[in-house]
Amino acid sequence: MQIPLFKATLAAVAILVLAIPGQARITRLMVEHTETLGHDGYQKLTGHAYGELDPKLPLNAIITDLEFAPRNARGMVEYVATVTILKPADMAKASGVLLYFVPNRGRINLTGAGFLGDARKQGYVLVASGWQGDIEPADGVETLLVPVAKNPDGSSITGRVLARFSDMPADATTYSSRRCCWDRRSSQLRYFQSHADPPDLGRRQGRPPA
Repeated sequence: MQIPLFKATLAAVAILVLAIPGQARITRLMVEHTETLGHDGYQKLTGHAYGELDPKLPLNAIITDLEFAPRNARGMVEYVATVTILKPADMAKASGVLLYFVPNRGRINLTGAGFLGDARKQGYVLVASGWQGDIEPADGVETLLVPVAKNPDGSSITGRVLARFSDMPADATTYSSRRCCWDRRSSQLRYFQSHADPPDLGRRQGRPPA
């Protein structure tokens, strides 16, 4: 069910989106569940944000293979992200500050004491959304649904990818554990095993990048 959202929350989200380099315009925001959080005057809203990207916009050129993604009738590339919003039930008590959180691998608990406790005192609105297209949907996980890019003839896009593995033995020549890496060019999970097409293993001394 599509629910009219509180104007202050919508305005804050719109300002946040427009401030991002490039433009990932939100076209529709749907709240599918509303929960009252105890007696602290806060509500938790969860749902989905529907958006689109302009593949012709130069600032969006940084997105790999965006030009090959399916487009809607307006020539835009669509995406859908899960969204969680924590806000005062009475928006007249909101401070006007919205804090947006980028969850690591989609996992974040905005209702934890460290988040909600401070927000409750200050009247903040807290927002988290999905931003990684390689995460499987699950309870409590923020996810992003993105289209799969294809070549103009409909075939899969292929190419070399880079994966970094830390804490491997110095003499290792294969990676034997069945682990996966996201191939950004083909938008697929690639599995590397010791007995099937092991990757070229280069070496670098020192700590892995953060």
